[in-house]
Parts: sequence; structure tokens; C-alpha cells
Amino acid sequence: MDKGLITKLATCAYIQENHHMILKGATGAGKSYIANALGVAACRKMYKVCYVRLPDLLNEFSVAKALNT
Repeated sequence: MDKGLITKLATCAYIQENHHMILKGATGAGKSYIANALGVAACRKMYKVCYVRLPDLLNEFSVAKALNT
């Protein structure tokens, strides 16, 4: 990711456009760091933020499916 993209994402325009964010890459690439920084930027703009790791997300999906919710 280049600096321009990070700067654009920090404006939270993707949230206003109803887009979600999924970060993927090798271990140690800085995914968690970027996710936290973007989450902080969103919180500063008064958005609700939910940081979920993939194993936890998949678990939530399976529970929701079992409960038909």
C-alpha cells in the first residue's frame, strides 16, 4: 500500500460509501498496525469500529447460522 492510499483511507470516505475493509498479507507485514490506525481514525470521526480477526469472524458466522440470525 502506498502513502496516498493510506491517506485516503484515513479520511474514512470508504465508510461513508458503505465499504468494508479486509486486510490480508504475510505475517509481520503490518496488517494489525494499519487496521488499528484506521480504526482510531474512524473513532475520531465518531464512527463505531469493530476489529475482528478471521477465526473469530468465522466462529460468529457459524453461531449465527446455527441460530438462524
